[in-house]
Amino acid sequence: MADSATLALFCCCGLLCLDAAHDAQGRYRLGFLAGATAMWLAALSAAGVDAALTPVLAQLLVGGVVVGTAIASLTGVAYVVRGRRARTA
Repeated sequence: MADSATLALFCCCGLLCLDAAHDAQGRYRLGFLAGATAMWLAALSAAGVDAALTPVLAQLLVGGVVVGTAIASLTGVAYVVRGRRARTA
């Protein structure tokens, strides 16, 4: 089980992704929602919930964290690039 600072970090990152999703539109909103979900899954994993799951569900939990984080990262980069293009145009 992780310490409380790690759990708080994952929960705060999830809230930041939710805030970004609130301001975003379309596919960007979905990407940030995937990030929020990934962060909360990571918090569950850090809290030790995956130890109580079957091995298949534990692997799905880890896979969800990895895929959700990757989607949110790519969405964030695309969102920033799009914002810079809009400002320079």
